[in-house]
Formats: sequence, structure tokens, C-alpha cells
Amino acid sequence: YNIVFFMPSAPDGFFANTNTGIRYEDFVTKELAVKMPAILNVPSERELTAVAGMSMGGYASFRLGLAAPERFGTICCLSAGNLWVSALSNKVHAYSLGPVFGVKRIEDTKDTPHDLFVFAQRNIK
Repeated sequence: YNIVFFMPSAPDGFFANTNTGIRYEDFVTKELAVKMPAILNVPSERELTAVAGMSMGGYASFRLGLAAPERFGTICCLSAGNLWVSALSNKVHAYSLGPVFGVKRIEDTKDTPHDLFVFAQRNIK
């Protein structure tokens, strides 16, 4: 099998381009996914490229796959910490809401670049 797994780390960053300037999304979608296939001599076609993750990484894979549909042909979202589900996220993820998303409440990400529904709507054809 001609397969390679990249497993970058984004501590408490949700693989988003953060409010503090760390560009996790750009790194994965514009650098890692572009440069590594050439370096390792593996296919780079969208149909052969997947993004996957579990928990915070599950949310990230969903987000990155929707953010870069031209790059990823498959999304594998396992036990995702989907932040929009309830206000419980405000307590569980309070430490990261400001630095990552620039908000005090997860509801305040609605209609922003951090809203998964924005990405989903953009991809509906």
C-alpha cells in the first residue's frame, strides 16, 4: 500500500488559524499536504488524500476537510469534540475560546471563519 500518515500536533489549537496568530489550518492545508507528497513520493491527488482525527482531532479533521475540499477527498471524524453542540463547551473549552477563536462564548463563533456550518454551506453544491 502506498500510504503515509501525518500526525501533527496542535496543542489546544483545534487546528484553526488562531486569534493569537498561530496558523495551524494554513500549515496543514497549504504546507504539509502540499509539500510532503513530493518529499515522500506519494500521490497528492484529492481522491487519494484523507484527513482524520479523534476527539479534538476529529473536530479538526471535519473543519480542515470542509475548509480545503480541493485538497482532501475523504474526512474521517471520530468522536469529535464538536464545539457548537451546547453551552457546555463554554466551560469545557474556556481556556481556549479566547486565544483560539477570539470569543468568550462558543456561540459567538456563529457566522465566523470558525463556524463549521459556514464551511459546510460553502461546500453544498
